[in-house]
Amino acid sequence: MSIGIFSTAYLPSLHYVSALIKFPAVELEQWEHYQKQTIRNRCHILSANGIQPLRIPVKNEGKLKIFTKDIKISYEEPWQRMHWSALESAYNKSAFFEFYRDNFEKIIFSNKTFLLDLNMELLQLILKILSAGIKINVTNDYEKKYAENDFRSLSDAKTTADSNYQSCVSNLQYPQVFSYKSAFIPNLSIVDLIFNVGNLSSTYLI
Repeated sequence: MSIGIFSTAYLPSLHYVSALIKFPAVELEQWEHYQKQTIRNRCHILSANGIQPLRIPVKNEGKLKIFTKDIKISYEEPWQRMHWSALESAYNKSAFFEFYRDNFEKIIFSNKTFLLDLNMELLQLILKILSAGIKINVTNDYEKKYAENDFRSLSDAKTTADSNYQSCVSNLQYPQVFSYKSAFIPNLSIVDLIFNVGNLSSTYLI
């Protein structure tokens, strides 16, 4: 059985999800040394003022190198309230925000200890919405390089085009809330697609 290897990601991008749903099963890398300022704890949504980054603060616990599986979420700042306020402001007028909001809100405010657990539960929700029956596991150990199906390279949340991911999506466009005031913005968080087109989301992920 073909298995894709991915880094964990917070409300991952369209390119990430489009690549992931091509596999019947995937493994999320948990044994890498955690990389800061990446998709592991960041995503981008579209607000009235343009692209808005959302970042989950994490605890470094004074360690120079720490496995991704051991990264703990920090609650010293009210990031959950800030993220949810940003999502509401950006998508409360979208066609499907009211339909899915409770499910996302419940997970975001679930006070998970570990980042990997939060990302996993959000990803499972996303795949359920997309009706994608994919088996999700975590890696058993660290492999520096896989012969194929290694999608861990997209580590910079600011990157909007990566060869591994770009190849999975061709000219993907869909209605966005603020399309009346700006050109289409590609490769935002998957929630931008879900809140705008709902149960048709999977048809856009070619």
